[in-house]
Order: sequence, then C-alpha cells, then structure tokens
Amino acid sequence: FVPRIIRPSMTESSAPAPESGGPTWRFALFVEVGNPAALPGKVAAAGDFPVALVDAALLLSPFHLNVAAHKAVTNFQGGNLVTRDMSSEFVFSLSPSKKISEGLRVFSVCPKTKAVAVAAWTRTEEELRAVETLVEGRKVAWETAEFAKVVDIGRVRKVYNVSDTELECASLEDVVASKVATSVVAGSSF
Repeated sequence: FVPRIIRPSMTESSAPAPESGGPTWRFALFVEVGNPAALPGKVAAAGDFPVALVDAALLLSPFHLNVAAHKAVTNFQGGNLVTRDMSSEFVFSLSPSKKISEGLRVFSVCPKTKAVAVAAWTRTEEELRAVETLVEGRKVAWETAEFAKVVDIGRVRKVYNVSDTELECASLEDVVASKVATSVVAGSSF
C-alpha cells in the first residue's frame, strides 16, 4: 500500500524552515550545464552557507526537493544529522538507501550531468543568486516542458525500486515522495 499524498501545486521554489527567521532551502534548476565537474569546488569556495548540487535527472518535481529539505531540516533541528553537514544531509535525504556514500554518489552532480538542481540553505534570495552565477547553464522554471525532458524516468524507477504494482495505486511522484519521506536511518527523527 502506498499512501496518496495530497499537496498544493508546487510552483514556488523554496522550502521554509519550521522556525521563523531561520534559513530557508531555496532551489534553482539549470539545464545545458557546461561546468558540472567544476561546480562543487566553485560552490565550496563561494560562501559560508550550505549548498547542495543535485543531478536533476532524478528529480520529479519541486515537491520531491521539499520533502528532502524538510527531512534535512528536521534532522538538523533534532540534532540527528546523519551526515557531516546540511549540504550532504539534503542530498542524502533524497536517497532511499541507508548507505551514505551510495546516496551521495547517486544524487550528486558528476562530470556528465547536464541538468543541475541547486539547493541553498540561505537567509536571503541574494545568497542563492550568488551561487547561481557560478553555474554555466540556462536557468529554467520548474514544472515546464524543459524540466520534464530532463527527468530520466527509468533511472528514477530503478533508484527508488518502483514496481508496476505501486504505480497501479499511485503516481510515480507520489511513490517516490513517500519513499523519500519514510526512509528511516538509525538516529533519524523520522
């Protein structure tokens, strides 16, 4: 049984932290990225706030990112980070695996990545814009035909081990969001 997820349309590009005045996960999507291999180093040197770079081919919607963001923030606030920092916690929160290295390997940007989701845990939009300038690619809106072309449904189904039976009960996005939200790691607050 896969529970049905009821949610509003996800056209906004941020996931607020539960505490007021705190940092917020802000998201941006880039296609035709020309510098994926150099991005991790550039981002690490650019600022003093967590930034995660995710292979957008494995993302189904901004909701997928919001579920992972909520999970990372909840683990942080509960003092239960599974990884060393918020950037890796965010990326690992997308993974159905309990193995940190595997989760980071699968979802992180690699030299062949052509579409990148930038997730920055910042207090201002300006901080996200500063990171966006490091990406050599074209920024596109979520929930567009261009974003739909980026998603690799076969890879998503393989990574999340989605069966045909599950898809008889719910959409692929709902199945994946359920698996992200309910994956439990020792020490996690979920």
